[in-house]
Amino acid sequence: MEKARNVQTVPVKMGWNDVGGYPALHELLTGNATENYVSGPVLVQDSEGLYVRSEGPYVSVSGLKDLVIVATGDAVMVTPMSDAAAVKSLGSMVQKKRYALGFSEDLIDETRAWLFNAFDVWAEIAWDLEHGGFVEQLSMDGVADTQSNRRVRVQARQVFSFSKAITLGWPNVDAALRIVEQGVTYMDTRLRHQDRGWVHIVKPDGTPLDERRDLYDHAFIILAGSAVYQATGNESAIKLADDAIACIDAEMKDPAHGGWYEAVPADLPRRANPHMHLLEAMLAYHAATACKKALERASEIVRLFETRFFNPATDILTEFFTEDWRLVTCEQKTVFEPGHHYEWATLLLKYERLTGHDTLSWRRRLIRKADHSGRDVITGFAVNALQADGIVINNRRRLWHQLEMFRAKRMHHAISGIAANETDAAGQPYSNAVPASMLYHMVTAFEPIL
Repeated sequence: MEKARNVQTVPVKMGWNDVGGYPALHELLTGNATENYVSGPVLVQDSEGLYVRSEGPYVSVSGLKDLVIVATGDAVMVTPMSDAAAVKSLGSMVQKKRYALGFSEDLIDETRAWLFNAFDVWAEIAWDLEHGGFVEQLSMDGVADTQSNRRVRVQARQVFSFSKAITLGWPNVDAALRIVEQGVTYMDTRLRHQDRGWVHIVKPDGTPLDERRDLYDHAFIILAGSAVYQATGNESAIKLADDAIACIDAEMKDPAHGGWYEAVPADLPRRANPHMHLLEAMLAYHAATACKKALERASEIVRLFETRFFNPATDILTEFFTEDWRLVTCEQKTVFEPGHHYEWATLLLKYERLTGHDTLSWRRRLIRKADHSGRDVITGFAVNALQADGIVINNRRRLWHQLEMFRAKRMHHAISGIAANETDAAGQPYSNAVPASMLYHMVTAFEPIL
C-alpha cells in the first residue's frame, strides 16, 4: 500500500488497537481482564480471564485463570495469557512435528537410523553396475538379483526413494545424488517407448520385453520426476514428469467414462489402483511446481473415488471395473485390499489440506472398514485381500499393507533394513526375496515423522 499511487485517504479520529496477540484480542472483546470470552461449544465455570474458542470439539474448563484455549478441528492449543510468544512458537513447532507428536525422540531417532540403514543397503547393491538400472529384488541375505526382468515402475520408485533420502538428510548425500542422476538418465535414455512415453518391462540388459505403455508406470515416473525436481532442481527430471503427463493425457485419457485407461493398448479390467498412484503423483507434481492443472487432475480422480471407486453401501474401495466403471463382480463378492484403504485415506487427507475439499467421512470409513474387516484379530496385521462379505481370500500379510496402515495411523511395525516382504498367517516369511519396490513404501511411511 505504501507504494500504491491510486489511493485516497480521509482523516478520521478513532480508537486503534493493533491486536498483536491474544491478550489484546481478549481485552478488545471483553474490556475487562477478569472476564471470560468464549466462542463455540464451550463451558466455563469457576474461572476468570480466559479466552476460549472452539471450532468443533466441546471444551469444558473449570478452576483456571488467565489462559488462552483454542480448539480447531484437529488441534488444541493452551497457553498462558501473558505469554504472547507462545502462540507463534507452538504453531511453527506443531506444523514441523505434526506427524511425530506423541513419539519419543528415541523412537524417532531409531526410525531414522532404521530408514537410513535401508538406504545404505540399497545404495550399495541396488544399481546394476554391468547393465545399468536398478535390480528388481534382493535375496533375503542381501544379494542383488541381476537376472530378473525389471518393471519400469520399480526404476521410478527407486529414483523417488533416493530423492527423499536427500531431503530427509541421509548423510551419504553424494551417493543419493549420484543414484538419482543415474536413475533419471537411465529412464530418459533406455526405457523410452519408440512412439512416446515408456515401456512396461525390460530385460536385465535394458532390452524391451513388454512394450505396453502402462498408466501405473507413468504415474510413478511423474512422482519420481516431481520428487527429484523438488529435491535437486534437476530440469531433466521434471521434463520426464511433463512427458509422462503429456503421454497419458494424449494416449490414455477416457473422455467417455472419465479417468484414464489402464494402458496402451487398453485392456480390462479397469482398476482404481493406478488412479490412486496418479493422484499421489499429481499432488507431488503440484508440490514441486505449484501447477494448478495438476490439482485439476487430482480433483478428477477424487471425483472418481467418490462416485465410482468407493461403494458407500459396503464401505468398500472397489478394485476392478468394466470399461464404464461398473463392478466386475456382484457387490458382496467384490475384492478389496486393506492396504489400499489406508493408502487412499492418506492421499485424501493430503488433497483436503491443499484444496479444502472435505474428505473426512471418506477417510474415516476407509480406515474403519480396513480395521474391522481387514486385520487379523490376534496380531493386528492387515491381510492381503478379502471380499466385501468378509471372506478372506488371501490371509498372508505383505509388508506394504502394514506400512500403509502405519502411515495412515502412525503405528509402528518393527523391521530392519532388509525385511521380509510377506509372511503367512503364522507369521513365518512367505517370500524368499525383497522387492526393490518396497523401499518406496518404507520411505512414504516414515518420511512424515522424520
